Amino acid sequence: MGRDASGRFPRPPMILAMPIVRIEHEEEQPAGWLFQVEMLDNDGQSGMTAVTLSWADYDLWCPGGSMPPHAVIEAVVLFLLSKGPLSSVRSSFDASLARRLYATADADIPGMICRS
Repeated sequence: MGRDASGRFPRPPMILAMPIVRIEHEEEQPAGWLFQVEMLDNDGQSGMTAVTLSWADYDLWCPGGSMPPHAVIEAVVLFLLSKGPLSSVRSSFDASLARRLYATADADIPGMICRS
């Protein structure tokens, strides 16, 4: 799905089959990474969030570092969107929030990491 002149996702005319998550910016930090993430939910609502990912959580969800950190963040945000509306995703949070909110996060997120 393309973006409009402002660089944002246009509101789609129909309901999406699944949310879209795009990493807008990635910054390495001393204890992990900081990501700026754009989200588009099934109802066509869009939003932005800032997400931090620690080295420890990256190693937990992506053992051996087989996928880039941004793939882990995409999976975390998709996991959270699968549990509630876009409005329930905080404007900034640490990826570990997923496990604090949902007991299945550590089991579910690795399977959601895009392998392509």
